[in-house]
Amino acid sequence: MDKYTYFIKALNAGAYRYRRWVLSAFSIVDSKDGTQAEHPYPLARTANGYQFLNPDTSQWEPLEGTLKGEPPFKFTETIHLKRGDLVNLTTDVETTVGTAFVNQITLCYAFGPRVPYQLGRLKASQLESLLEPLIVSDREYKEDGHHVSVSEYLRFCEAMTSLSAYATLCVPTVSPHSLTTDPAIKKRKKELLEQNRDRLGDPAVVADIEAELVKMDRAWLKGDVSEGFYIDKKSVEINRKKTLIMQGLLSGLGTEGSLITDSLDDGWKTKDFPALITEARHGSYSRGALTALGGEAVKFNYRIFQNTSVTEKDCGVTYGLGIHVDEDNASWFIDRYAFLGGKEVQITTENFRSFIGKTVEIRSPAYCRTPGVNFCEHCMGERFSKTPEAITSYAASVGSSFMGVAMSAMHGKLVSTAPLTPDFIS
Repeated sequence: MDKYTYFIKALNAGAYRYRRWVLSAFSIVDSKDGTQAEHPYPLARTANGYQFLNPDTSQWEPLEGTLKGEPPFKFTETIHLKRGDLVNLTTDVETTVGTAFVNQITLCYAFGPRVPYQLGRLKASQLESLLEPLIVSDREYKEDGHHVSVSEYLRFCEAMTSLSAYATLCVPTVSPHSLTTDPAIKKRKKELLEQNRDRLGDPAVVADIEAELVKMDRAWLKGDVSEGFYIDKKSVEINRKKTLIMQGLLSGLGTEGSLITDSLDDGWKTKDFPALITEARHGSYSRGALTALGGEAVKFNYRIFQNTSVTEKDCGVTYGLGIHVDEDNASWFIDRYAFLGGKEVQITTENFRSFIGKTVEIRSPAYCRTPGVNFCEHCMGERFSKTPEAITSYAASVGSSFMGVAMSAMHGKLVSTAPLTPDFIS
């Protein structure tokens, strides 16, 4: 049997539910005791590759397409799936083994055929947005093929959590490229620092220098086995940059901070100690005193909004906040109401992209006419109105954001630039 036919059969037989099978399928392990495996389709290594126990014949058979010294499967390898190979697959697709595995262990396991197969790199936020409109309470749930119950959603959450056990399989972190960087970066850094020696006090200049060097570092990691580990912006633009390229512009405690052009890998210089210590104090202070201010803001908002709720459908206000909708903020306004062409319309998952590039007058609690300290559904938007008594928590989350920013100061900051086009120019 070829290995891809085997893979599909093993998934449908439930082998993915056993950690032992996953480890044997995606890594090189000592599987001499495969005959004692309790899961379906156990694997065992041979002199030239792998074999599996066929449940139809109760015999060990060679697994075609596997190689000595290689795991049977890699998460990134391409696989062609036909309609029906997985219960939620309604069309033929070219995908990866890893994507098929994640679909099976999360969506198929929790919802069967009701949530369609998802292609590409899967993110938790993407799946949450997909599932949110489908969820109903267990009492309201009917097998109509269009909804999922809360119990099924909790089953999905359980499955998503289980994926963390396989992080070391699909995201290797150590390789020659991950432990080093492009040797050409040192030469280019020296050139850039020399070209801009009279402007190194300008954070924007430093940001541009760092951006060019980080771009070279990303090219160095391109195609490496560790590349998947460095999808997070912070891991490359802060951690690797400080470690292997240059420490950059450090924060100061009541000062402007200092520029250190050496990397941590280059070692510390005595002349840099004051700046290093000042940054450490700044991070420590932010973690302590400024975090306390964020906590105070949380309690302050709790007191202000403790009796606030959504108490009516529509207060009748006929104006709102003029907001320019773009690619970055468009999804924020889903389930909100807006005035368009003199008429009130609801922004939904189906039409929110049609507002991009426009300045839209959006209903806002700032203008709500509901009596007392309360709001109406149209000014708050349906998303918040589904939990009318939780307005207090939503308001308090503003203080929590301040607190999070203060706490993160001790973990290092990224200096970057962004284009700005003032409204009066456009």
